[in-house]
Amino acid sequence: METINRFSRLPLGLAAIISTLSGVFAAPVDAQTAFPNPSGQAQCEANDINDSLGVVGGCVPSTATGSRVATYASGPASLPGILQALSGGQPCTATGLSNNNTLIGSCENAAGVVLGVIWLTPESTPITLSPLPALKGALTQLLSDVSSSPMAYNQDGAVVGSSTSPGGVDTAVLWPPQTGSGASMVVVSSYGDNCEAVDVNGVNVNGHPTVALNCPAGLSSGSVGKRVGKVAVNNALLGGYQLYQLPLPPAGISCTLAGINNALQIVGTCHFGGTDNPRTAYWASPTSTPQLLNAAGSARNAGRFINAGGKIAFSYQKSNGEVESGFWDPALNATTYVADLPGGSRCEAVGLGDNNTMALNCENADEQVQPAKWTATSGTVALGYLNGGETGALTAANQSGTAASVTGEDSAENEVGGEVGL
Repeated sequence: METINRFSRLPLGLAAIISTLSGVFAAPVDAQTAFPNPSGQAQCEANDINDSLGVVGGCVPSTATGSRVATYASGPASLPGILQALSGGQPCTATGLSNNNTLIGSCENAAGVVLGVIWLTPESTPITLSPLPALKGALTQLLSDVSSSPMAYNQDGAVVGSSTSPGGVDTAVLWPPQTGSGASMVVVSSYGDNCEAVDVNGVNVNGHPTVALNCPAGLSSGSVGKRVGKVAVNNALLGGYQLYQLPLPPAGISCTLAGINNALQIVGTCHFGGTDNPRTAYWASPTSTPQLLNAAGSARNAGRFINAGGKIAFSYQKSNGEVESGFWDPALNATTYVADLPGGSRCEAVGLGDNNTMALNCENADEQVQPAKWTATSGTVALGYLNGGETGALTAANQSGTAASVTGEDSAENEVGGEVGL
């Protein structure tokens, strides 16, 4: 279960970060490996990585003409190939890669409209993740939706995201594995409700996986602008997805979700009245009252990632306002705070593998963003840079937690993509 690049897992893009601061596993990557930029491409990035060490990303041409292209590299020693566009000369980028090697991204069509796409192989033409056709979302939907956006995927290649109407209103939808057609897509939320799918697990219930969403809280007093976490479960008797709002903790006024695993364990963040002190929340099931993280010093905190074993990566705010990361085992109610690099001041989680390894971007003693990892046995370990460069950031971790994708500058200050073992 992956949120797309959680499609970017980093809350800021690489440039902003630098300026402000289950399958067969492949052999591990021993060190950071930079991909050579494809011919004619000057600035490249790596956006996601799977357990086979395949990496997807995008590049900008070296000339003033031409469009951004989507790329795929099959492993650390390979030259990235350029994926086919939806329409000749129009831009694309690849942002997700499942363990069954479904490549996920977005392209513009001939009219310049952005649409979600999948590539079933690196050589194939992209399949459009179709927006909802007229009447598909509801009998009152008289016009077809016009654009689509992938937001998360599971390792079988199912994709969830948004279908957008001509008026800019969104509906959460699911495109089953290996298809994007309007006939096969499934409406997850009520048409036009502006719910956002944030994650999808890998266990089918009545033919489709369970989806985690954040939805508008409504128009009642105090609810305008707030969002609430819901879980969508496919119901065979009622003929489609049914949405269930997750229980609130005592004194909680709203909770949002960040991830769901195959055991239906959920991570999110709950908010409270008065001077809000948000807290990481863990639901053992969609019907259970959430367990809340008690951070040291009552620090504000938020849930980020949950792995297959129900372990959680969270972020918390120090008294000086800087954001740090931590590891929480709700079953033991045991919390570990990620140590900074020597002389550094902060670390932000990019992903959490099923092996409990956390991928990080940290600030080092030189006040540069430094890719790093954390494990319970070794603590926080710096991972170096690509090809002698001095800046870089991890962009995603694979599900197993053995490797991460990375974007950075090489020694010649070219922006390149790569991967690194964790």
